[in-house]
Amino acid sequence: MMTITKEYGKEYVNLKHRINLLRIKPLYPRPLKMNETTVKYIEYVNLLAKELDILYSDERYFDEIEDKVRKLEEIFN
Repeated sequence: MMTITKEYGKEYVNLKHRINLLRIKPLYPRPLKMNETTVKYIEYVNLLAKELDILYSDERYFDEIEDKVRKLEEIFN
């Protein structure tokens, strides 16, 4: 049971890190202009982070969040 808890925690930390990287993507390597699209993107990523925290506190799976993060990463890479 302890192994499952550790893996769950590692998955949470990994997703949290990936979301934080997505938060700074509009700033590097060159800052994007702050327009409506950029603001909506930042709000969306912040909502993903909040949703991840809620799922973690409820000890639920992160599959949907991981899919959303993966799609955003594909757009920026």
